[in-house]
Amino acid sequence: MRGTFNKMYGRILDLLDISVKTPVISALAQFWSSDLHCFELPNLDLVPTIEEYMRMTRLPIDDNIGVYSYRGRYVDERKIAKLIGLHPDQLKFEKRGAIQGLRKSFLEDHLEALAGGGSWHYFNKTLALTIYGLILFPFAPNMVDHAAMDVFAHYETQGLNPVPAILADTLLTLEVCQKKMEAL
Repeated sequence: MRGTFNKMYGRILDLLDISVKTPVISALAQFWSSDLHCFELPNLDLVPTIEEYMRMTRLPIDDNIGVYSYRGRYVDERKIAKLIGLHPDQLKFEKRGAIQGLRKSFLEDHLEALAGGGSWHYFNKTLALTIYGLILFPFAPNMVDHAAMDVFAHYETQGLNPVPAILADTLLTLEVCQKKMEAL
């Protein structure tokens, strides 16, 4: 089962095993330079690379496969419902301010129902979508937002590689953290 998931989605499942140490991340974020877009340490500058993200996710960049980029409109909710084995009427989108998405609890309930029914094809898709929204593109707490669904849907339906988008989201998050720290 895990082998099938890894073959379809790379090693993103392994990201669930990583223990996030918030104090370490906060300390590292203090070294982020918005001007140079890198971590400035004494005698050393570091920047995350696409190659590192490819190794981390095991999703290689292939010259024959395109990469994801936002096309000005998010994927239709009906397409998301179909991808994870739901009728569109069953999909419970929630709006939090300007953010629209699916609650983590809704996706967990759906995963339990799929596992109980032995629907592993849709289980894998729903689990991957959940990881995209909560781990790779964590925009809103306990929610998979529409942007993460868009990246997932384009990977799932067109094979567009999400690695550059994951790296870009990381760099954007560092920029936002830096701006918040400067405001204090």
